Amino acid sequence: MQLAEVMVYSSDLCYGDLNCDGIADIKDLIVIKKAVSGGNYGSSEPNVFGDLNCDGEISASDLVAMRKYLLGIA
Repeated sequence: MQLAEVMVYSSDLCYGDLNCDGIADIKDLIVIKKAVSGGNYGSSEPNVFGDLNCDGEISASDLVAMRKYLLGIA
């Protein structure tokens, strides 16, 4: 699955937008990094917006996908 298929925007959803500010940006990358490292990322519930590859968890592959998206190489 390519990142372009994963970064989905609609009137209500933005995959990659973990802080729910309406855009996927560097702030969300920091949240994904915290989630992957096992830290508190601001929610007691797993955030579906951070599961960019739709495998059921926020993992290193989601972090890599977000980095590529932000760098424009995906």
